Amino acid sequence: MTRTIGPAIVAVAILAAGCTTEDIRSRSLESVAGEQRAKPPPSTTAVANVLIFGDGNATRLNILKARLEGFGHTVVIRPDFRLPATLVELAQFHTVWHVGATAPLTSQDRSLLTSYLAIGGGLHLTGENSLSDSMNDSLDAIVRDAVDGGGSIVIGRQGSVPSFMNTSLFLVNDAAAGGVATTPNQVSFIRMLNAGGIGGLALTSRHVLATNGVDKVVAAVWEANDLTENAGALSVVMDSEWLVQSDVDNREMLQNLQEHLTGSPFINQPPVAVAVIPGGQNFDCNEDGEVREQVPVRLDGSGSGDPDSGPSALTYTWFESGEPIGFGPTPTVNLDIGNHTIVLVVDDGEDEAFASVILSITCTIECTPGGSLFTRCYPGCPCDHGEGDCDTEADCVAGLVCLHDAGFAFGYQDDEVDVCSNVCPTLGVGSWNYCSVQCPCDSGEGDCESDADCFPGLTCESDIGPAFGFQREVDICVPR
Repeated sequence: MTRTIGPAIVAVAILAAGCTTEDIRSRSLESVAGEQRAKPPPSTTAVANVLIFGDGNATRLNILKARLEGFGHTVVIRPDFRLPATLVELAQFHTVWHVGATAPLTSQDRSLLTSYLAIGGGLHLTGENSLSDSMNDSLDAIVRDAVDGGGSIVIGRQGSVPSFMNTSLFLVNDAAAGGVATTPNQVSFIRMLNAGGIGGLALTSRHVLATNGVDKVVAAVWEANDLTENAGALSVVMDSEWLVQSDVDNREMLQNLQEHLTGSPFINQPPVAVAVIPGGQNFDCNEDGEVREQVPVRLDGSGSGDPDSGPSALTYTWFESGEPIGFGPTPTVNLDIGNHTIVLVVDDGEDEAFASVILSITCTIECTPGGSLFTRCYPGCPCDHGEGDCDTEADCVAGLVCLHDAGFAFGYQDDEVDVCSNVCPTLGVGSWNYCSVQCPCDSGEGDCESDADCFPGLTCESDIGPAFGFQREVDICVPR
């Protein structure tokens, strides 16, 4: 055979080569003796910020810290051995090492660690044999949630797993996911004491990291594309004592796992929106004695920013009354005469931020009203309260609304006259189109054209005027 697949076949190959259990024990002892002459090389990835937590033996936690620091990483052990309270705090670390003994992780811890994986963090979980199955069960909940198709995986509940040929050594799968068995170090064995097991994984699975060479999995590993959120990296080893064994193989596997787990957790920081109106602009319709129906206005959102410059480049959209009127950080928009509230929305691809500006476009130029009633008001010569005919608010003095078909209510002889007003009329109830969307009618009032001309809860009933003292054709707002 030119290639072995999986730890069980490695075991067969060793035996076929004539090695005995004493040979294997001797190899392990040579490994210990050679630790000073064969230390793992420095880390080949960027320096990582590492967090260690858990209720494991404090000496083990400190040895793990010293070894990871020896690889060039920055390592923190929480004073209370607990996780930070928030994902934002946890995201400061590229890798999190859990070193447990018996205490189950709380539901809050499990949720926090699952979320940490989802944002790209690297997580190592330490299980134990069945004496710690309450803790193992809590780790199992994380693995099942985080691993795509991981519902059949069982962390723990396998008793105590005997080592390969009773040597305290376990065989490493050279085909394990992410090259963990080979990068940066080629590792064939790791020493574990009183190991627990992992169920639900075939011995030949690429997610298997180490076995007893017969029938039990004792370590597993997953890459980002194995996880439900396609982010992060995860490993589980069912013994905490392997972390502090002096074997070169153990130290090299520790370095390999740290290389594999070093992640780039990312929590998006929302952008900041800043909107201003630059000075030096003419906000009046008067331009050299000519009336402008619209006035160009420069807007400036260039003071906006994004603390973490991502996940995408900022986009800028300017809105008025819910409709986009401009794009980019510094657009020029054309505005009608009147009052305007303009909202800037800055988007970084995940979150949005908002800012607004308020301005008035005035028209102080002397103007000549239109030659007829229905052309009298226009943006260049807006009408005051009680005057018409207008078509839109732009035809009225700033702050007034254009009430449609309100002529009778304001003393005009034609009900189709649209009138500029600052209040809803108190005269003219029962006249044609007295009710409007801008000035809805109460129960018993008319004339309305649709339910929109009535207060909420009322409907516009046609031709019932006489019941309310009006002409027969008057439509009245009544309860539904």
